[in-house]
Amino acid sequence: MKRTSLMLTLLVLLGAAVFPPLAAAGEGEPDRRGPVIRLTALDKNEGRWTIKGFFSDSRSAIKDAYLCVLDGHVPSISAIAADDRAFDAPREQFTVTIKRPDASGNRELYFQVSDAQGNISTMEIALYPYANSREWGHLTYLSEEALGFQSSECGNFRLFSREDTDGALVEGVRKKLVELKNLAGESFGFPAYKNFDVLIYNPGSEGALTFKNYRGLIKGNVFTFPLPLQGKNDLEKYSYTLHYWIPHELGDHSTGKLVKNSFSMQWLAEGVGDYLAYLYARSSFPEQAREGLRTRYRNVDEKDRLKTVNMLDGRWSTCHYLASCAFVADLVKKRGTGPIKTVIEKLGSLPEEERSSERAIILLSEALGYDIRPELTACSLKKAVQILEDYR
Repeated sequence: MKRTSLMLTLLVLLGAAVFPPLAAAGEGEPDRRGPVIRLTALDKNEGRWTIKGFFSDSRSAIKDAYLCVLDGHVPSISAIAADDRAFDAPREQFTVTIKRPDASGNRELYFQVSDAQGNISTMEIALYPYANSREWGHLTYLSEEALGFQSSECGNFRLFSREDTDGALVEGVRKKLVELKNLAGESFGFPAYKNFDVLIYNPGSEGALTFKNYRGLIKGNVFTFPLPLQGKNDLEKYSYTLHYWIPHELGDHSTGKLVKNSFSMQWLAEGVGDYLAYLYARSSFPEQAREGLRTRYRNVDEKDRLKTVNMLDGRWSTCHYLASCAFVADLVKKRGTGPIKTVIEKLGSLPEEERSSERAIILLSEALGYDIRPELTACSLKKAVQILEDYR
């Protein structure tokens, strides 16, 4: 999800009287580390919501904090008080209460905290209504300073972890991601699509709520995957994030980003993502790997499983996901990943203006020796279910 920090816009529009400017840098490189921000509770009551958390700074006392609530384009700004009524320590707990959002639209919450040295951190909580429901969900974004994790490059990924995270755990995750990168390249010939962040956090730690719905850095335009792990032994267990979500998105977006209009490639990209996740989990967790494929038809109402779907109709639903998954799984079972790999490599070698979904259809038809368009425009979901029911 692309994020543009409205906080920065508010800083300009509302002026330094409310949000003080960043401290001027002294000699040498400026110190950009600000206070860490963590959430510990988000209570969604009928009339009002209560948000609890803490600010922490290892090198300076917390100085002040502000909350900006943005309803539509109307901001409301207030100071945040420490639970003990005074910001004067390196760690301070806070509690804020907001009016329950109404059904008129999304609501954005922007937190800004500064320490005594003038370092500033920000957090954004994006609230959104669930479709056809009175319930609301939330996504969390942090500035690099508020996150306070170290990072390192790892193939297609950037890996984040706390400085005190077990080195063996971090190295274990690194190896898993390299294995995935190699598998993706060998199976489908993906180019190095790098917009992926993986963040290791302990689900039992204080402040873990921050990462349950964490979607990345405020100024980042990347996919971010919070990976809950308590220790290296967790790497021996099946993880939805590590064994399905990450490989699926790697396959999906590496395929879709080959063309300017990535949505037009979903007929292939979604199925490739599902199949890469299946391949990645199959050797260690064969039943969970097959379950990942079967989930596609379990998400479709039984009455809809009798439909015929056109994957090129410009719409997308659970029926389309099922059709794409079955199309790729069946193709690979009969012909291997070679034909799709050929399409991806040939498409990637063309000038950008010549890459398109239509060109991909032509290339795949040539690789297979028959026109695939009838399969794409009239996919029987009954047959799709049969393909995935006991896939091996």
